[in-house]
Amino acid sequence: MPAIIILPDTSTRTVKEVREEYMNDCMKGGLVTPPVPWVKIGNVYLSLFETGDESWPPIVKEITGGDKTSSAQFIVMSGRHGAPVQNQAPDFQFVGVKDEGHIGEDQNRIAKVKKEYKNLGIDVLDVTKQEYNSPLNIKTEIKKQLNGGKIVILAWCFSIFALKTAKGDMTQQGSPANLAYYANYQKRICDIVKEDWSSWVPQ
Repeated sequence: MPAIIILPDTSTRTVKEVREEYMNDCMKGGLVTPPVPWVKIGNVYLSLFETGDESWPPIVKEITGGDKTSSAQFIVMSGRHGAPVQNQAPDFQFVGVKDEGHIGEDQNRIAKVKKEYKNLGIDVLDVTKQEYNSPLNIKTEIKKQLNGGKIVILAWCFSIFALKTAKGDMTQQGSPANLAYYANYQKRICDIVKEDWSSWVPQ
């Protein structure tokens, strides 16, 4: 079993297909938390479904080739939850995504990674702060980090859907958010990338 699964941004598989296959393997005892599948778009890494603080460190090993002297530069965006669709307030801020507990978890995980890779540049960015907490602000910050030479990891669940929003209660059947949730979940990875990412993330 590979340490990590990184799918190409051209994959024609749906998020639903990938997640169900992974969950079936987990139920058979064939997998543990890693390797969670990710999608790579240029130097941006996006999760396809539920993640934990063990989910993203294998990306570091993959990129560095296990070279413990690597000085690669990473930014781990953290501090929130994600889903196939996000609610927004009238001021365009995301609603109900904040979870500061993830910041400490990822900081602790970084400390462990740095024990092995002492030359890495790797930091956590709390994207629940107002200056990052909207689709436009997320895009702006990712561009800034990429322009600064960073490898960007969106370390929360379903982060491939980070720019997708809809109104209403996503648990209420037939609401715009509920319909968007299931429609997005069943989209092909390549289509999500085309809709939200490929036009502005350098390849």
